Amino acid sequence: MTTQYQAPICPCCEKHIQILKNACHSCAKPTASKDIWFCNHCRLESQNIHQLYVPYVYTEPLKTLIHQFKFYEGLDLVVYLAHKMIEALPDEALKTQALVPVPLHRSRLQQRGFNQTLLLAKVLSNELGVPLRPDLCVKKKPTPAQAELSKKERIQNLSHAFQCIHNDFQHLTIIDDVITTGSTLGAIAQGFQELGVRTIDAWALCKA
Repeated sequence: MTTQYQAPICPCCEKHIQILKNACHSCAKPTASKDIWFCNHCRLESQNIHQLYVPYVYTEPLKTLIHQFKFYEGLDLVVYLAHKMIEALPDEALKTQALVPVPLHRSRLQQRGFNQTLLLAKVLSNELGVPLRPDLCVKKKPTPAQAELSKKERIQNLSHAFQCIHNDFQHLTIIDDVITTGSTLGAIAQGFQELGVRTIDAWALCKA
């Protein structure tokens, strides 16, 4: 049964939610057309993520809603945000076997009090009937906020930060809220790939 919720913004504001178009299927950077699946960078590099689904651009009004959700304990917004993702997901995305939220290190979790991607993934799991497996990935070392770093620094920052747990799944989907360069998703996907998982997708709400 679909969870009932009341939209936190009016229909007029919802019309300003910007759809992400012509995006790279690996990092969500803009491409010249919808027929070009990968940006110039991703075309030249081996990719750990099979398919990335990011429906929206990190602009208003979603930007404020996500900020309220993550940093001001706007936990009542999670159902709305999850449903905005569901509305945009193609049927092919639902073939995954399990959802794995991007984990927080325990120090960050204690500071914030909750993991926003886990809450988002819980609603997605309940609504879509896809198993939720947060136990399959842990963040074993604290790292500086990714938003403050360059792409090269992001990759170095995440080196050996995550531990993926051996499992029998062959198709996993990593859940995040906002992506910038996709370094976090790539690091986790690489961990699962090294364990033998054949297909690793990723879903995020917005591209910054």
